[in-house]
Amino acid sequence: MNSYEAIYIVGAERFSDYLGYGSTLQFDKSCVDKTDYFDFYHDRKNLGSHLNTQIIAIDAIDYRTAGIESQYSLEYLRRDIRKAYIGFQFFTKDDTPDALDITEVHMPYMCTVDEKPIATGHWGCGAFGGNKAVKAMIQIIAASEARKNLVFYSFGDKVFTEKLRKCVRILKERKLKVSELYQMIIEFKDWKKNSKNVDLFDYLLSRSQT
Repeated sequence: MNSYEAIYIVGAERFSDYLGYGSTLQFDKSCVDKTDYFDFYHDRKNLGSHLNTQIIAIDAIDYRTAGIESQYSLEYLRRDIRKAYIGFQFFTKDDTPDALDITEVHMPYMCTVDEKPIATGHWGCGAFGGNKAVKAMIQIIAASEARKNLVFYSFGDKVFTEKLRKCVRILKERKLKVSELYQMIIEFKDWKKNSKNVDLFDYLLSRSQT
């Protein structure tokens, strides 16, 4: 995919359970998918029913090749926000994608649209070396601009989960704008040089209290 593309899959069916991840991925046992059927296109085209599943595929940057520190650069931050936004705004009532404008005044993680949320997690943070906190906030920015709610799966990482919850709560209490959050993430790169053991969540919390 190029930087302006995402793949949208409707009606995917699961046939097997699995174990492991990446190089350790292996078949476990057969699976009968009990997901309900739904006519996604009832108000558009008569294309029949599919399993009520929707999968968005957005490719992440492999920072093992690009360089771990490059993910904090303006170029890659904008690329990842744009990529997530393109994926998250799929299948909205308006079929025409809006231009991403991070100067808008939308509040992070405060969407109230009555639609299915985006179920996501540590996008690009496994073998590709993405920073979990940075990727989480990038997805919150993208979802806010796409008017989508997020359900974030941290896969048992309790420390990360509590930091994310606290950070989102503070952002909401402070009514921080997307543009302000974006600027803080940009500034984090320079601040990180002198505080290498502090992550983005700690930085955002310290900034929000000043």
